[in-house]
Amino acid sequence: MMGAVIHVEFFERIAHPLTLIFMSFFLALALNPAVTAVSRRLKSKSRTRATTIAYVSVVTVLIGFLSLILPPLIGQTTDFMSDIPQTLRDLKEDNGVVGDLIRDNDLEEQVTQLANNWARDFSSSGTQAVSLANRVVSNLISIVTVMILTFMMLIEGPKWLKAF
Repeated sequence: MMGAVIHVEFFERIAHPLTLIFMSFFLALALNPAVTAVSRRLKSKSRTRATTIAYVSVVTVLIGFLSLILPPLIGQTTDFMSDIPQTLRDLKEDNGVVGDLIRDNDLEEQVTQLANNWARDFSSSGTQAVSLANRVVSNLISIVTVMILTFMMLIEGPKWLKAF
């Protein structure tokens, strides 16, 4: 029984690092054809330079994509979250199907309480911001780790294949 517990604990502890290694491996597999093609075109045939060129290209495209997508997404999400209490109050007073459903089932008090709780929770989101910052930093460290491992796999990959 104790051996099983130790094995489960061991695999739980190594799950995240193994996930990062496998992600790096699959990214290296995906980028390898591009790196090989670039290295053939270079005068020096340097795989390190080809890997750097491929990396800079991919990172530039990703940064460009994220810089276009994230600002509107964050702004719209923030607006949506701050508008929820008023939207719930408006639904309660609406003359449509939802308003009739709320009034017919005597849910006015619950909807008002939900709107007030939402506003209170949203306004006291300081601890949630710290938690979010911790997750963001942890994910950034994981991303940098995957990028470094992938870079190393792309450079050393052909040598590994020859060794096997």
